[in-house]
Amino acid sequence: MPLTSGAALGTERFRSYGARHVAELSARFGLPDHMARSIRALAAVLPFRVNEYVLSELVDWDNLPHDPIFQMVFPQSGMLRAEDEHRLAALTEDTGAKEELRLAVRQIRGSLNPHPSGQRQLNVPTVDGEVVAGLQHNYREAVLYFPGQGQTCHSYCTYCFRWAQFVGDADLRFAAPGPRGLVDYLSRHPEVDDVLVTGGDPMIAVMMHFTHPRGLETDLARRAVARIRAASALVYCQAPLLARINDDPRTCPKRTAHQARVAGLEHAQLEEGTTARTRPGWTSSGRPMTHPPISPPLAGAVSRPKPC
Repeated sequence: MPLTSGAALGTERFRSYGARHVAELSARFGLPDHMARSIRALAAVLPFRVNEYVLSELVDWDNLPHDPIFQMVFPQSGMLRAEDEHRLAALTEDTGAKEELRLAVRQIRGSLNPHPSGQRQLNVPTVDGEVVAGLQHNYREAVLYFPGQGQTCHSYCTYCFRWAQFVGDADLRFAAPGPRGLVDYLSRHPEVDDVLVTGGDPMIAVMMHFTHPRGLETDLARRAVARIRAASALVYCQAPLLARINDDPRTCPKRTAHQARVAGLEHAQLEEGTTARTRPGWTSSGRPMTHPPISPPLAGAVSRPKPC
């Protein structure tokens, strides 16, 4: 398994790769032409970002396309309808079809149900008749807050149901320019006692996404978690249970054991919720979901973890 040593990574600058780097990644890691073509086409519609740590430390390049980390961070054929993928592949290779590509991307994104369950129409609060940007009020006591500066990830997961946040389309994105709207709204709604900050709140809690146990097997990851816990931050873990990534019966308990040992927390298992696709029983990445997702434990769950 050709995973490089992480000894020098502590002094390296963070570097990310996206759709424009597909040719570079193909040459470096030996991606087959058909796979690179598919990734480039899908990345025109869905978010694609991966970083050097994932590429060098986590992906097993001798096990493509089955490697679970590769499946998790690289767009996979089948995430879009076959006719849309073929159309995008042709348009991304035609340098004279930029406008046609733009229109196709917009049409395909709209067909993917980017904001399910009426999130745009039903859950966006107002103050004095004005929409409060970057807020959702889904439950009586809880408000979800999207700070504009926090709407990014070091790598984008193929199963993320909030993919519309990361494609650079302002019409699809929830983002607050600052906290004033949130403060004004909360002052008028004393029933709210829970504000969930997307992207995490480093002053209070950190939500880790370790979908596969390999993510916690590197020294760099273990040191990072230890530093976060040393700052007295609460550390939670979450990850869905996904076909071809972590649904092997040996993988789930291994991941749970790693998380309990490194972060001191277990997972709680919740029922499957609404995904970003309109097709029932599929994840937001278009992958069939045969298991309910895994979510982090809340207060008291550490002493009473549910089985994975």
